[in-house]
Amino acid sequence: MQISKFILSLVLFCTAAVCAKANFISSEKVKTYTQAEVRGYFDNLKLKKSVIPANNGIDVYRILYQMPDVKRKPTQVSGLILVPQGSTQPLPLLSYQHGTNLAKEDAPSISFEREYAIAMIFAADGYAVTMPDYLGLGLSAGFHPYMHAITEADAVIGLIRSVTANASEFGIELNKELYLTGYSQGGHATMAAQMVLERDFSDEFTVTASAPMSGVYDMSGVQTEFVLDPSKEAQIGNLSYLIFSYSKIYGFMDSPSEYFLSPWDSLLPAMFDGTHHYEELAELLPSDPLMVIKRDVWDSFLNDPKSPFVLALKENNLYSWVPNQPLLMSYCKRDRKVNWRNVKVAEKWMKDNDAALVMTKCAGRKFGHRKCAYFAPAYVMWWFDGFREGKPKGGKGPVGKRFLLTVAKVFVSKN
Repeated sequence: MQISKFILSLVLFCTAAVCAKANFISSEKVKTYTQAEVRGYFDNLKLKKSVIPANNGIDVYRILYQMPDVKRKPTQVSGLILVPQGSTQPLPLLSYQHGTNLAKEDAPSISFEREYAIAMIFAADGYAVTMPDYLGLGLSAGFHPYMHAITEADAVIGLIRSVTANASEFGIELNKELYLTGYSQGGHATMAAQMVLERDFSDEFTVTASAPMSGVYDMSGVQTEFVLDPSKEAQIGNLSYLIFSYSKIYGFMDSPSEYFLSPWDSLLPAMFDGTHHYEELAELLPSDPLMVIKRDVWDSFLNDPKSPFVLALKENNLYSWVPNQPLLMSYCKRDRKVNWRNVKVAEKWMKDNDAALVMTKCAGRKFGHRKCAYFAPAYVMWWFDGFREGKPKGGKGPVGKRFLLTVAKVFVSKN
């Protein structure tokens, strides 16, 4: 009895800050850029200084921390924090969530590629930027639970808590501002993180503003209709990734041969061992999904609302909740990977349920998924900057920069 009381007292004593420090494992400086090197980095990407500033140098740290796995057991995961150099004032914290990766080594804290550039843009604008690798990617053992809302949120929040409780490790002080954004899968993760932060961590954090970009929020509805529509670009790679991921989480597939035709039932499992890149998966698979997935399984996706896979998709929908803090969902209308109507489904449900702080932004009517990522972050940065300047509804960006971005969009749409 005395031991039980002692353990209970420890649990009660474990304040948010103490628990966050316990979840933090270690940090290591892995890169440093002078302000001139940041400018050179942007110049190499053809990002004009008239639109994308380099206001400071940046130090980059890899962080190891703990979060719950799919069975809610503590496990090690990894991520980054990008720290503006030379700040004499407390910094706002921004969490950036990356899009789909298959290989562990493609995660931000190992590759420093892909959307790492977007994190650099925000850090060069004066934000301390965290980038979670997610469970099962980076320096995390096991499989990656792809598009699994709760573990995405846990990865984001665990890194935020580790950084805020250990800010002195990085030579910074943080103010109370917290921003969330991410692209594609990162849009889904951003929405999940805001929902969980507002629901479960409101006594610890207040989200200043959240801006998921090109994210999937209606997994079982408009996105499934989009993916399974034969007139649309085939997405058999993402669909296979989801089936293998959700089957491990929810346990509905005992053998790949239950869902996949030969030889894919034998070839596909190895593709999800964390050593293969998504491009390899895309090149391996035929464009016709019915050459990969069994017809009866395909039909169940379309027609059976009680299909275990469809139920798993429903569990990871993220539109039916009411945000208390500002939310801006951006999209592009010619996106063939993520149905832009995900945004409209979420917007309608939220506003029909009296959400007052929900906005949407079309970042390009003529852009697909890849080109949308060129422009959506600029609108998000300007919106966030408005909050930093004290504007209650965020900002639209300087008129001159908006004009230059419009010119760039016209050029890109023609090339």
